[in-house]
Amino acid sequence: MGGIVALRCYPVWTVVAAFVLAASAWGDVEPMVKQTTDGISFITGGIGKDERAELRQQFKDYTLRLEIANKKGEYLYKARISLLDAQGKQLLEIDTEGPWLLVDLPAGQYTAVVTHDNTEKKLKVAIVQGEKRVLIVHF
Repeated sequence: MGGIVALRCYPVWTVVAAFVLAASAWGDVEPMVKQTTDGISFITGGIGKDERAELRQQFKDYTLRLEIANKKGEYLYKARISLLDAQGKQLLEIDTEGPWLLVDLPAGQYTAVVTHDNTEKKLKVAIVQGEKRVLIVHF
């Protein structure tokens, strides 16, 4: 049996907006946008000198900066980072959108588990009230 099929045309910008909204609904981490998960504020990015300069300015609002690089010191742009408290409870797990991750953690002892290209590194870090920490992870 034949039927009529109605097609509706939409402007290109509405289709693009729909894809952007769908991608954000999947839980992707947005680069260079402050986000909060379970009370932990963070921002990821640092692709290019301009982004890193902006993140340097924003670091005043955070206690920890993680940088991901290879053994030559060249930045690596994708890594999975988990932050655990002193009891081993996972506080944050994200896939970075650049070589830097800024995190605002309260004073305490933490473990950063950083995975890049199927290689995992675990590093201990102490956050002291009123101080900033920079942790560079080399792969």
